[in-house]
Amino acid sequence: MTEQPDRLHSTLLGYDISTSSPSLEKTFALFSVAAKQLKDASESDLAVLYGNFKQAKLGNNTSTEPWFYEFVALAKWRAWTECKDKTREEAMYDYCIKVEKLLVEQFGAEQSVHILQNIAT
Repeated sequence: MTEQPDRLHSTLLGYDISTSSPSLEKTFALFSVAAKQLKDASESDLAVLYGNFKQAKLGNNTSTEPWFYEFVALAKWRAWTECKDKTREEAMYDYCIKVEKLLVEQFGAEQSVHILQNIAT
């Protein structure tokens, strides 16, 4: 699990994101749409996003491990399994922080804000 400050001020949205914040659910939904803009994210970054998204939506992975030759399915299964026992809020928090970081890396802060504002409206 990720070590978290009591509150994290989002540099992009201008409001607090924390596991106890009532805005976390809305932020997660917004960042879930924004994540589709990420074209240059690495396989490992995408795996982290996938695992946290599935954990936030469905909880612990209880599915059977795919066969070793099912490369994509196995990678997704492992990414989700690595998030085992994270709370829904922790998974949403980790997802939002990762998407924010990747947006800024790929587009810069100003363009990332523009992307998020367009999605929010």
